[in-house]
Amino acid sequence: MDISNKGVIQVEGGWFCPAMPTALVDATKDFRAGTINEETYRARIEARRAYRFRPAAKPQDNGSVVMMCPAYGVSATAVCPGKKSTRTNTAGLLHIQNPPKDLDAVCTNKKTTTFAGSAGAKFAQGLLYGSPEWHKRYSHARNTIEGFNGYLKDASHGALHDGGRRRVAGFASQFLFTTFITLAANVRKINSFVAAKAANTINPLPKPRRRDRLGNYQSDQETPPGS
Repeated sequence: MDISNKGVIQVEGGWFCPAMPTALVDATKDFRAGTINEETYRARIEARRAYRFRPAAKPQDNGSVVMMCPAYGVSATAVCPGKKSTRTNTAGLLHIQNPPKDLDAVCTNKKTTTFAGSAGAKFAQGLLYGSPEWHKRYSHARNTIEGFNGYLKDASHGALHDGGRRRVAGFASQFLFTTFITLAANVRKINSFVAAKAANTINPLPKPRRRDRLGNYQSDQETPPGS
């Protein structure tokens, strides 16, 4: 199913209403070009949220996902003249002023639109790109991955980056050696953790603090009343 033929637009991994203003679509491009400052950029990224399509259910067995227009449902984030609202109170919602003149399927469907699993899969983002939650997840994952990549490239051990250490021909042979190097790196990490634990150099998790019947925290020496 070609989503591009249904009117929806994909911007930096997310599906959005076709009426989303150009200034929001081009937010990252404008920021990188230096035509807007960071404060404006953050504001525009946050403004995208009201135009974003939302999943109506879990992905189906074939990978397709049923999505809701931002102007549909009790959790609607926008009000659009092309879509009948199911919310009784629309105060504070975005009012879309420029719906497409020729409404496509995403606008004419009464309820939801089915997105094929392959549609936009190359650039798909589960979180709103550039948002605080995206930065929190992305920076943690990237630091973890980059750190382990450096660990695999340690010249005194696996030296994964040095092809001269694996003088074999063929993809299968290279894949096999890469697997062995990764396995050895994981074993080294486990051994280091076990050794540090035995030497008591890893701080134990703090004990959970207890509360009394009134909800007040107690010290470890206190005994709860009635115990």
